[in-house]
Amino acid sequence: MRSAILQAATSQQRRQAHQALASVLDGDVEIERRAWHRAAAALGPDDGVVADLEAAAARATARGGYEAACAALERAAELTAEREPRAQRLAAAAHNAWRGGRLRYAEALANSARTLASDPLLRANIDRLRAWTQMTSGSPLAAHQVLLQASRDISRSHPELATELLGEATEMAWVTQDYNAGAQLAVLH
Repeated sequence: MRSAILQAATSQQRRQAHQALASVLDGDVEIERRAWHRAAAALGPDDGVVADLEAAAARATARGGYEAACAALERAAELTAEREPRAQRLAAAAHNAWRGGRLRYAEALANSARTLASDPLLRANIDRLRAWTQMTSGSPLAAHQVLLQASRDISRSHPELATELLGEATEMAWVTQDYNAGAQLAVLH
């Protein structure tokens, strides 16, 4: 019966139902359900709904619900108008997907975040995640190359992070037994 009613409802009626449900769900216990109903009712960018989804994601992460956190952050990104905050939310969703063991999905989200990001520090952190998803899924050489490039890109503006990325690239070169990597690393210093 529930399925039939849902199928017969117009999109406007479904949004109104979600708004009504969200309005009666109050208190900290209902944060996640309320956030999802508000998100389902949203037609476009909405900072209030985004804040609710981020709070729901934080709660989900705290209990180890990485898939729920990923979904909330991905929806928050969809409801974000500006590119850089959208990239940050997609990167956070990718991180949760990775922590939840969804490596391919994490990589896809990270790639989407990377295309939106303009901040060099954010791009480097996204690249770090991209490298670790590749490393974890069995592509240490590709991961090594991503980290080398990220280190190059950020070496002048954030030398400390560039050094960390080089350290991780070294670790991945060791895993791949890529003996040419040492020469590449020496050039960066």
